[in-house]
Amino acid sequence: MAYANSTSVPQSMATTSLDRMDTVVLSMGLTTLNKAALILSDELAHGLFLVVAVTSLIVLSRCSELRHFKARIYAHFPGHNFKYFTSILLIFVLVSSTIEGIFTAVSRTHRKPVGLFLPQAIRTLSAIVSLVYYQRMEYWNKPGMACLLVVYWLAAVVVSSLTLVALFQEIGTAFHIFRVDAEIALLILYLCCMVIELNVIRTKVLKWCYVEGKPSKDMKKTDLYYTADHSNLLTYILGTSFMRFITDFSDKANLEMSDLGSVPENHRSERLYKDFMKAFSIELERQAERPNYTPSLSRTFWRLHKYRFIGAVIMKLLADTAVLMPGFLLRLVLAYVTAYQRGTLKTPDTHYVTVEEYFTNGFVVTYFMLITNMLFPLLWVTAYYFTTDLSVKWVAALRVAIYEKSIGLTSSALISNNLNAGRIVNYVAVDGSAIQRCVMTLCFLIVVPYSMAITFGLLYHTVGPPALTFLLVTAIVLPIQLRFTGNVNRFQTEALAKGDQRVKKTNEMLQGMKLLKLYGWEDLLSNEVQKVRNTEMNYIRSVGKYSIFSATLPNFLPTGMVLLMFITIAVTAPGDILPENVFPALALLNAMNSELIVVAPLILMVVQAYISGGRISAFLALEKMKRRFDGRPLDHSYLCSSASDESREDEGEKLSDLSGSGYIDMSTMQWNETAKLISETPPSYTTELSRLPVKSDAGISDLPRDVAIQIDNGRFSWDDDGQNIMFKDISTTIPAGKLTVIIGVVGSGKSSLLSAILGEMNTISGRVTYNRQMANVSYSAQTAWLLNTTLKENILFGEPFDQERYEAVLNACALYPDLSILPAGEMTEIGEKGVNISGGQKQRISVARAMYAKSDIVILDDPLSALDVHVGAHMMEEGIMKFLLGEQRTVILVTHQLQYVNDAHLLIIMENGEIRRQGSLREISRTDKALLEEWRHDIEFISDSESGTEEKHPEPEKPTKRRTPADTSGKGTDGTLISREEDDENASSLTPFYLYMKVIKFPFVGLILVIFTLTTLANIAFNITLAFWSEATHEARNLTQASQEQLSRKYLIFYSAEGVLFLSLLLATSAAVTLFCIKAARRLHDKMLNNVIHAPLRFFDITPIGRILNRFSNDLAITDVVLWNTLNTFVTFILQIISNVCLAAITLPLNLAFTIPIGFITCWFVKIFVQPSGKLQRMEAITRSPMLANLSETLQGLQSIRAYRKEHVFRRKMYDYVSSNSLAMLSFWGMVRMITMLGSLTNYVGQFAVCVAVVAVAMTSGLEPSYVGLCITSTMAFVASSNWLHSKSGEVILYIKSVQRIEEYSNLNQENYQGISPTDNWPSEGDIKFQNISVRYADHLDAVLRHITLHVESGQKIGICGRTGSGKSSLTLALFRIIQTFKGKILIDDVDISTTPLLSLRNRLAIIPQDPVLFSGTVRYNLDPAKKLDDDSLWKALETAQLKDIIKELPGQLDGEILEGGENFSVGQRQLFCLARAFLRRSKILVMDEATASIDTATDAVVQEVIANNFDNCTIITIAHRIGTILNYDKILVLSEGKIVEFDTPSNLLMKKNSIFASMVREGR
Repeated sequence: MAYANSTSVPQSMATTSLDRMDTVVLSMGLTTLNKAALILSDELAHGLFLVVAVTSLIVLSRCSELRHFKARIYAHFPGHNFKYFTSILLIFVLVSSTIEGIFTAVSRTHRKPVGLFLPQAIRTLSAIVSLVYYQRMEYWNKPGMACLLVVYWLAAVVVSSLTLVALFQEIGTAFHIFRVDAEIALLILYLCCMVIELNVIRTKVLKWCYVEGKPSKDMKKTDLYYTADHSNLLTYILGTSFMRFITDFSDKANLEMSDLGSVPENHRSERLYKDFMKAFSIELERQAERPNYTPSLSRTFWRLHKYRFIGAVIMKLLADTAVLMPGFLLRLVLAYVTAYQRGTLKTPDTHYVTVEEYFTNGFVVTYFMLITNMLFPLLWVTAYYFTTDLSVKWVAALRVAIYEKSIGLTSSALISNNLNAGRIVNYVAVDGSAIQRCVMTLCFLIVVPYSMAITFGLLYHTVGPPALTFLLVTAIVLPIQLRFTGNVNRFQTEALAKGDQRVKKTNEMLQGMKLLKLYGWEDLLSNEVQKVRNTEMNYIRSVGKYSIFSATLPNFLPTGMVLLMFITIAVTAPGDILPENVFPALALLNAMNSELIVVAPLILMVVQAYISGGRISAFLALEKMKRRFDGRPLDHSYLCSSASDESREDEGEKLSDLSGSGYIDMSTMQWNETAKLISETPPSYTTELSRLPVKSDAGISDLPRDVAIQIDNGRFSWDDDGQNIMFKDISTTIPAGKLTVIIGVVGSGKSSLLSAILGEMNTISGRVTYNRQMANVSYSAQTAWLLNTTLKENILFGEPFDQERYEAVLNACALYPDLSILPAGEMTEIGEKGVNISGGQKQRISVARAMYAKSDIVILDDPLSALDVHVGAHMMEEGIMKFLLGEQRTVILVTHQLQYVNDAHLLIIMENGEIRRQGSLREISRTDKALLEEWRHDIEFISDSESGTEEKHPEPEKPTKRRTPADTSGKGTDGTLISREEDDENASSLTPFYLYMKVIKFPFVGLILVIFTLTTLANIAFNITLAFWSEATHEARNLTQASQEQLSRKYLIFYSAEGVLFLSLLLATSAAVTLFCIKAARRLHDKMLNNVIHAPLRFFDITPIGRILNRFSNDLAITDVVLWNTLNTFVTFILQIISNVCLAAITLPLNLAFTIPIGFITCWFVKIFVQPSGKLQRMEAITRSPMLANLSETLQGLQSIRAYRKEHVFRRKMYDYVSSNSLAMLSFWGMVRMITMLGSLTNYVGQFAVCVAVVAVAMTSGLEPSYVGLCITSTMAFVASSNWLHSKSGEVILYIKSVQRIEEYSNLNQENYQGISPTDNWPSEGDIKFQNISVRYADHLDAVLRHITLHVESGQKIGICGRTGSGKSSLTLALFRIIQTFKGKILIDDVDISTTPLLSLRNRLAIIPQDPVLFSGTVRYNLDPAKKLDDDSLWKALETAQLKDIIKELPGQLDGEILEGGENFSVGQRQLFCLARAFLRRSKILVMDEATASIDTATDAVVQEVIANNFDNCTIITIAHRIGTILNYDKILVLSEGKIVEFDTPSNLLMKKNSIFASMVREGR
């Protein structure tokens, strides 16, 4: 009983326990079944979507009409960026969840059930497929496809909700479990994705509450290859749209601009300029309100681009945060390895992995190191894209703004502000590029303080109070850095100013190259350039010296911080030098080091940009020309300003689509393409004034119909302040449809009066009024201004082609004979400034342009002076009297040819800036009979003396049939003169580097390599010692305090010594690179200058000056400062790469299995990047040259352009040149971005593999934590340096190309300056013999002189005449060995001139050239650049040249200033300067090439008398258009088509019936 009682209770209890066990077992079975079903439903939902989505994509892309669909850009659906961001975050969470499943399976059960991680893996794959599906949905523009995604996301939300409920039922609301937190995050992300797809259906399918925006014009372009602005987020960040540059361009023989496609709309220069002016106008308004206010480009930039720039800064902030995280996470990896080796790892008693356990696992931490590493390039490249995009837009806007300002400044403003072509070109080429580089990198500099603050915080968390040494070193170094930067700023400012001066002198030298070679002054002028260069290089050397320390200090910071930090730890707590403290701190400082290395170059760039910005803003703040609406039609720019933005954009689109492919090849665009462009816009110049409106002005009253122009009490000045008034109270009325002739002595103000009429002078009072009904003007300047295009396009000047009118103009200007001798007739390309045609041809083409234009008023500034007398008579009769006046056009003619005053309806006589007389010839003869008698005497001198004989001889035979231009255009050549700038496709990609090392000198390169090697070894020793020290401290942790301190002191000595040695070698490396590169820059300039100055004149005929100036400005600016600055950084990264590879290999040889592939991948990326990037960089340089050439061409012809109201044509050319240059830059930097991104991601995957392998080895073989830390730290530093190397290699390749471009002009063919020196008094007689010579301009061209045999005896005076282009000037050029004599020889005093030194020949001959040139400087310098003559000699020469009185009126007299090009003297006065130079030379041979063409008859008579008296014992060869000036010569030489047709005394020739000379005399009567 007792037993029964004793067992009854336990039995009941047992029964209850069994019941409970059965319940638990049953519930566990049900839970297991539910979990299995849940897992199955999860896999089914995501797996089914995988199958359906993949099948749909395959069917649509292969079996539907979409298989033919191709598009480069496509419209994004609403929520596009949020969709991609959400999807990427979803994939990240899913991958993390999959890792958690694997971790749980490994650590919690021996069976490792796949159900713990397989569903997450399938979910990850489904998320990736969903993103691909969405991308194709957008690409095909099929929003209905979103229905499948909605169903999928709904299913995913349901399954995720059930999974979360199951987890709560199983383990409760345990938020410390990672799986619970991950599932919550997944549920939220699935819901977001579903909402995004529903929104797509609402907006794109159902159209609920949604209005479609206007599609971008880029959508219409089939050749838009730069698609960064229209790419999806992944392509946008990765930059893979630029992969075609590698696949297409690597094997392409010749890269053309058309390969780059169309310019994106938001990069079109006209749009950028419009936005810029809106922002900059606020600065100008503030300046108007506050006189002391200085307009700022930086404020304008902020106003215009602040949001984009802030976005770049935020991206860089996040990137710098990401780059520091791996160093911080390394502490967790080392702690995990140490704990594992000690056996102190603990596994929590939970079914799933906890959050803490997950984030402290060494392998998981390496995964998060990979994620943060990959985030860095993604964020960094995004910031880089923002800044490069902004920099290209900003520099394009600045270039157009500078051009617009230049074209809007009056001649007086240019003179008053000491502005010249070289200086303005420098603004575009040098200053614009400096600002662009600053914009690209400014945000990187701004973020440095934040990065340093974050680094300090993480260091403090890692090592504690010793991290304060970080602040201490920073506080010491930064003030020093700022001091150095201030000095760099100061010297850089001086260097830029001297650079301006050098480019100005170089431009002058190039513009006057023909005169320099004729005078033998090339070495004198190049020495002047060299003097300025020497001063500039002194400043650059000072910049370099301070930059050595400025650049090395950022490298000192990490090493110095490490050294001081560990010294502090060794002194205060020697036991804390442990691997988990040392290497995370080292990794953080290494990461910061990569940022600090670029600080010095960035500061220098900011300094340069600050200086350049001030110069440009001061220029842009100048007051533009105050255009008074005087009755003339507005130019197109004024019309555009009143047009709507939309119409302007449409017009820009029309421009971009002219070629049919959406592209204009700007590298070869000439005026013929511009003519097509103009045909797309309303003609600006026609007598039908309805085409262009005239702005009403209450101050202008309509003039009578018989009045074309009226000047009322005009006071005009060449300066802005009106201090030096040129004209005072002048009034005149120009009759409509009549001929007005303006005459006067040299310097009387004839050309200035025309400038006042054209609005080029500053109007102090009074006004110039045009008749509104006849106000269109065409203009021919005294110095003919021609375009670098064909002869035909120079005449058309953008006007529609009219065959009959064109032929009539050719006949009126006597151009048909010229067409027959030009290489390609009317299609012959005219070189810059007409270098390949004669002065007469240039002038007649300029007049033909004025005639062809359908203008009401034709203004001709002394065009007849440059013409032979018979050609001038023909043009006067056929061109002016019949053609122009026959069309009832108003003609204003400035001339010195008094024989034509009888034809004038109105005669204006200028004297000392006043109108002395005006009226008809009859009216003037009544009031001033003395003046009439003076004219009659001069006319008799020209006309009566030329008659020679009373007998009327028949004229030379003329063609019976007038030739058409078509008859002269096909001459077996395309007429091309200007050589095209092309890439050297055969050159190796390493050629520029070889050339640069050659310039530096190979022994110096070897010295740099030795120092570099020693620095690398010192860095390796420095880091290995740290590893040994930390490991020794780790092993000695159980020793006494005294032993630990003794150990620390031993290592501290070695470590400090190695640190000091490393820093010293680092400084030596920087100094060697900087100083040797600066010396190389000097050699590059000197060699190029020497080669260019001694190149044959033909080189300057076929090479645009803008192209040459590009070398002397932008390319030299890069080699002077930018290149060595970039190379310093580049070399530092190379040093780090080599050092860290060696460290990793020494620590763990297994690392080579990973680091070597990473190195090969880096080299491969750089290799595939080099060739296409080099081509793109070359294309950027090629597109920059025509931009600068167009600017230079515009500045030379400003007055003509404005007279024709053609500003809009040249603006449009500049817009297109700038846009094409922007496209080339965008393409280049886009490819740099892509290579950087892909290379970085690949390298970080390799780094992840290294970290996993090292942790695995440490856990299996017991590798010490110190070696683990050193290995991972070295790998991280290696990868970081490799990533920087990707972008820096792009910059190096970009800048090193400048060396190659300079070297191209440093190896030009040279004139032969060598020879046997003649006696000191040679030539003593002046006897000249031409012995059967044939002459040509180049080997591939026909001879211009054929079989010339001629003897000019000592003291003879020979007059040369003949039609324009007959070879007159070529004969004199052969005498100076300017052009090639390929047959025969020329003897002077029986000495073959081909055997004499070239400078000896040219210095001993005297010439008064056809085109007079003056250089900026003093009167003394222009007369005697060699500084060999005394003042008395100079004054005597000036008196002889009739210039003494003029020079005495100048401030400083002989030291008075002459502006660039002699702009403060008239053309006639410039010719008199050349006469003074000839007088000073005292040569026995004098050549006068139309020497007095631009001076009046009275002055000419005096000059002829002076020449007769002062050169009476000299041999004189004269090319004359005024036949009367050579009638008393000993002999006359008549040339025709390069052959001698007559050579005899004037009297004998005049008596011959069929004499060409006699006919020319009769035509000149």
